Amino acid sequence: MFSSEFTERFFNGQKEFDKIEFNYADLSGRAFDGLKLKNSKITFTSLRDCKFNNVVFENCDFFFGAFGRSTFENVRFVNCTIDYSGFTWATFNNSEMTNCRISWTSFVDANIGGLELKNCSEFNVFKEISQFTTKIFEKSIEDLQPLMQHMDLDTRQKIQQLIDTFTKRYNMQVNPKMGETKANYEPSKKDTYGAFDALIDTAISTYGANNIYKTKNIYETKTHYRQV
Repeated sequence: MFSSEFTERFFNGQKEFDKIEFNYADLSGRAFDGLKLKNSKITFTSLRDCKFNNVVFENCDFFFGAFGRSTFENVRFVNCTIDYSGFTWATFNNSEMTNCRISWTSFVDANIGGLELKNCSEFNVFKEISQFTTKIFEKSIEDLQPLMQHMDLDTRQKIQQLIDTFTKRYNMQVNPKMGETKANYEPSKKDTYGAFDALIDTAISTYGANNIYKTKNIYETKTHYRQV
């Protein structure tokens, strides 16, 4: 479904959606009140600066979802997977994630005092910039490699270019032998976090500006990157 169709239906009164898919969509800056989204896939989608109120995400997969600076009031994520996503500067009130699997996701500088995690599994979930190290960045790229083979060519090239720029800057090795990292100097935690966060922007901006959507099924290889 195109984001334009989704927003048109939603703001015309439809609140419940089932089995829809967003790819390379930009839904930033909108207010979603009473939305219920079930059995859906949201990939390479920006939902920054949004207001979510009385919202339920159930059995949804988020891959490269950007929720930075959004507010969540009485929001529930139920049986969802959240991977390579970001909630930087987001604010949660009276919200919860239940039976969710969360990996390679950032809550840096987020206000999570109002977020309760119930029976969730976490793998490399970051809440402080200090948690971002060179080895963590390398591992995130290593786990991303199998997924990149299922992305469209333009997105794959854009992301690879970003990775190459960062690794060359510090003379880093991705997939280093014996776990060794060779670098001219250690990048700062802020630089490492910035590179991780930029992966989301790069993927979204490749097509988001032109409102182009692809149908590649990235989730074909879930087992290759799920390590929780």
